[in-house]
Amino acid sequence: MHYYGKNFTLLAICFIFFTIANLKISAQSGSGNFISERIPQIKRMSADINQNVLAMLTLIKEYQKYGTPPASKAARIIKPVVSVKETNNVNSLTLIEVKINEEFDIVDERDKWYKVKTLDNREGWLQEDEVQIITRQLTDSGTSAGAAVNQEASALLSQIARLKGTIDDIFSTATSLVTKTEGDYNKLSDDRKKTIEPDYRIFISHKEKIEKLYNYVIKFAGPYEAIMSGSGVPGVRKTVPGERFKGTISADIGRSSYNNMNSNSTTSRQLMFNGNFQIDNQTQANISLGHQNELMQTAFTNNIIEAGITKQFSDKMVLSSNIGYNIYDDKASDYNSFGLFRAGLNANFTPSDKTNLFGNASYQSKNFSDLGDNNYQGIMYGFGANLIIAPDKNIKLQMQGNSQMSEKAFFNFNQINPQILYSRKKSQGKIFSLGLDYDLLKFTADNNFSDYQRYKADFRWRNTMKNSALSRNLNFIYKQYPNNSKQDYFRLGYIFEKRKGSLRDEKSSISSFSYLFTIITQREDNFLTDYLDIRWNKSGTRKKSYSTLNIYTRLWNNALALSGDTAKYPDHIIDFYGEIGPFFRGSGDGSVKITGLKAGFVAGGHLFFNFDEDYILRNGNSVRGGFAVSGNIKIYKASLALAGSYERSLVLTKATAYDPFSGNLVYGDNIYRKPSSFQLNINYRQPIGNRWDVRFNLSTYEIRTDATFETSINPIERKSNLRFSGGLIYRFAL
Repeated sequence: MHYYGKNFTLLAICFIFFTIANLKISAQSGSGNFISERIPQIKRMSADINQNVLAMLTLIKEYQKYGTPPASKAARIIKPVVSVKETNNVNSLTLIEVKINEEFDIVDERDKWYKVKTLDNREGWLQEDEVQIITRQLTDSGTSAGAAVNQEASALLSQIARLKGTIDDIFSTATSLVTKTEGDYNKLSDDRKKTIEPDYRIFISHKEKIEKLYNYVIKFAGPYEAIMSGSGVPGVRKTVPGERFKGTISADIGRSSYNNMNSNSTTSRQLMFNGNFQIDNQTQANISLGHQNELMQTAFTNNIIEAGITKQFSDKMVLSSNIGYNIYDDKASDYNSFGLFRAGLNANFTPSDKTNLFGNASYQSKNFSDLGDNNYQGIMYGFGANLIIAPDKNIKLQMQGNSQMSEKAFFNFNQINPQILYSRKKSQGKIFSLGLDYDLLKFTADNNFSDYQRYKADFRWRNTMKNSALSRNLNFIYKQYPNNSKQDYFRLGYIFEKRKGSLRDEKSSISSFSYLFTIITQREDNFLTDYLDIRWNKSGTRKKSYSTLNIYTRLWNNALALSGDTAKYPDHIIDFYGEIGPFFRGSGDGSVKITGLKAGFVAGGHLFFNFDEDYILRNGNSVRGGFAVSGNIKIYKASLALAGSYERSLVLTKATAYDPFSGNLVYGDNIYRKPSSFQLNINYRQPIGNRWDVRFNLSTYEIRTDATFETSINPIERKSNLRFSGGLIYRFAL
């Protein structure tokens, strides 16, 4: 038994040895086949990625006709208190009052009006002379200005996004194949490697070509990556395991208070859910749920539900739709409480590389709780075509419209706006464009004095070479009021803008000058006169410093009033605002790193002046100064964002008294006021693991108006707001 056991063990060892040797020989004898079999695959992927990259680079060149990736635009309040209106009409409801130096992202703009989004997620309108338009550089905020993508370029951007998704998929598949092939190759013996060296070189050449092409994508599409992901451009990609359903859930709880004549406080709550569901490779759905309870100027509750779906039927056709409902409850007054329903549909069809057709329509209905005559329903629509008629020529045709129905006269109107834009690329980086549009607005008969017809011609010259851009814009506007001809005017505007340096480098600057002439064509029995607007905006970022300066001037044509009573004529205005100080970026070690930190001095003023000395004194001329701090700091894995400012003003005005018999204000002696303002906002965010974040927010402001009954018939000595909250953010992927 012992004999047989020894022989059996020996036979087993020999069998294992010969089996391993045979497998090794078989593997080496067949090892050359796996590379020759994979060459057609890598070759096909190389051709596919080459075709898509060339198409994408062509579209990027067309998109560059519209300039460099745009920075975001915001409206900064330049008056002490300003009313945000429901519509672009001075007689419409006031949504909320905002204060000096507050900034709001611009959603839309129309003649002399800017549409902004307020802190309570409502959209309203500000008048042109109440704000200064500022440009937020990418280097300052670290975020993209996707919301500011030019409307003319949206179709091209959509095509670029789709091609980028296709290229990413090809590159991902090719990378997996290359990794597997190189791993198998490294397991071979040196002799076997020599026998398959020619095939391996062919394989590597295609690999290097794919990597080179993808580097082109990163280089040329990189500046537009964040814009494409944040602009609402529909794009569908392949479903990756674990990413079919992705989203975030966040909850913030705290306390907020507001002081204006009396003090109030309430619970601060913000609950949010955002999710994206990849139904299949061509279909994506999203849903958002939000609840907000806050006290700013009034206590309110805001509940929002939004959902949408995007379907890509082919490389040529994309459809998307959305629906949403917003319930806003003002705790102080039902007059401001409403429900808003919205639904929309978008279509994008690209039958060829030279043609893109697009269309959209949306319906909205707004119903107030206790102000029924302000309810309205409206339909907004737009459709058109983007035609590349030659490699250097592009034409866009578009029709936009808005039809609204309401019991309130200024909510009941029809508007159509046909547009045509022609652009020509004269040489590398030099583009000329001509835009023509006609805008017709008709209200009901009760409000037909606001009807108008507007004719506009817009000429643009743009040069985008390397890291600099130079543009000139000349526009003509004639606005005619058929039922109120005294308001007719002709407007001539000229804007000159120059950029130096890259917005992403350590050195960059932007300066722009704009001149706007407005002529009131008929002045009989009308106090309006011609005026000239001059704006100068300049901002610069250097390696260790920053600066910004905004100047706005309006000069009225008061030449006829030199010998008369100038108190009957409008003010000349000069408003200015500037900041300057050190700027620290990218400093610190691995544990604490200053991403960006600004700490500088601010100065500003709002001056009225005319030919009459008393007129100068009694209109509240003011100058102000102070300091401002803002920055982003990384502390280990946590991030700290802070912003704060303190300003003190000197206001020269007249003592006033109200005459109840005449209803007029009576002016007295000169009075100097010294109001002040303090603002602070701190956000702290600490990740816990891969899915959780903890965050805290502290924000406050206080305005001491230094107003008395001598300077105001309804003085408010102090306004303040304080909010503190903390919460959790959870990210999921299923």
